[in-house]
Amino acid sequence: MSYHHFTIDERESILIYRTKGMTFSQIARLLHRHPSSISRELKRHSKQGNYSPSRAQTAYHRLFVNCSG
Repeated sequence: MSYHHFTIDERESILIYRTKGMTFSQIARLLHRHPSSISRELKRHSKQGNYSPSRAQTAYHRLFVNCSG
């Protein structure tokens, strides 16, 4: 199974859905992802309990996009 990174749109959706009180499983179903992927995304990119899609996307670009080329 191949891994696909979250897009900025998916990251923004995660924030919106969590703000609405949805569980990882509910969000995962809507985004066609595994619940652990949602959990991991929030854990890795939350600062003091606050998730920022733009901060997560910046971190992704810093680690993967800039390193590859």
